[in-house]
Amino acid sequence: MTLNNKYRLLFHCLGIILFLSIPLAFPSYSSTFRGKELASYTSALIFFYINYYYLVPTFYFNRKFTHYIIILLLSFIIITFLPLFVITEQHSTDIVEWRKIHNLDGFLAPYYSDIKRNIMLFATAVFASIAFRINDHLKQLNKEKINAELSYLKAQINPHFLFNTLNSIYSLAIVKSDYAASSIVRLSGMMRYVLSETNEKFVSLEKEMNYIDSYIDLQKMRLGETALVNYSFNGDISNKMIAPLLLIPFIENAFKHGVNPEEP
Repeated sequence: MTLNNKYRLLFHCLGIILFLSIPLAFPSYSSTFRGKELASYTSALIFFYINYYYLVPTFYFNRKFTHYIIILLLSFIIITFLPLFVITEQHSTDIVEWRKIHNLDGFLAPYYSDIKRNIMLFATAVFASIAFRINDHLKQLNKEKINAELSYLKAQINPHFLFNTLNSIYSLAIVKSDYAASSIVRLSGMMRYVLSETNEKFVSLEKEMNYIDSYIDLQKMRLGETALVNYSFNGDISNKMIAPLLLIPFIENAFKHGVNPEEP
């Protein structure tokens, strides 16, 4: 379990404890009614998680609105009226006294306050679970977008660059140049870095700069004396992190648009 998931679990546990503490700490009625309130809050809490983890992803996000509304209506009836039947002996006595005082004989009359509370709890559970789920969904989409952009960026090892570099290495191999072996090692290191070390959100700035150094050296080897390359950097790059492949597009564009093959 990652650190973020641990904090998320802790947040949920604290939220559940605080939510269920409301009817115990601030009861609307006498202590004999706390069981009924606790049942209402528990029902709303259970529905919150059912809606968050199952109903919204399964029906709401898939635009099955008819099914979703029917389930909401059934859940509304259950959560609004089921807790009313949590009745103790003292509770029954209080209801009889309540009817005598208000001179009402309707079955639901003593439960008006309970019903209003349950409706409010149900509405809160519905809107809160939908809002939290949509927020998480948007975060996930943004994360997937970033990952897709990173994957696209990884694919930006220009095929022409790779083709030209291999041709240059081949030419060096034909004349038995000492640079052929080192060029192959550099190219291999670059490919290994892109394929295996750039899957994290951040990478070592030192490794990123080594990748850029290798790229520039291979380009200089390919271009030979037809292009003058001035490159330097300063500052301490140790123990620093950076998003992978963030800088290389600027370097690639410098060679792509800064070099004219028809003139020096």
